[in-house]
Amino acid sequence: MARRPFMRPNDLRTALAVLKEAGVEPAALDIMPNGTHRWHFTKPSGDDEDDLDRELAAFEARHGHG
Repeated sequence: MARRPFMRPNDLRTALAVLKEAGVEPAALDIMPNGTHRWHFTKPSGDDEDDLDRELAAFEARHGHG
């Protein structure tokens, strides 16, 4: 049975330091089911609402609710 890759806390700190030194700031790190790691470099938008939420808010505003 193959051993899954493992990242120690010190490995994570080292990786973050190298990325920041290169001028890249990661926003998130996913650990995939197979043990591999996937970095995200795009920060999520501050807008957590989806289209349906915005439409509902507009509807409620037009009809005096909310």
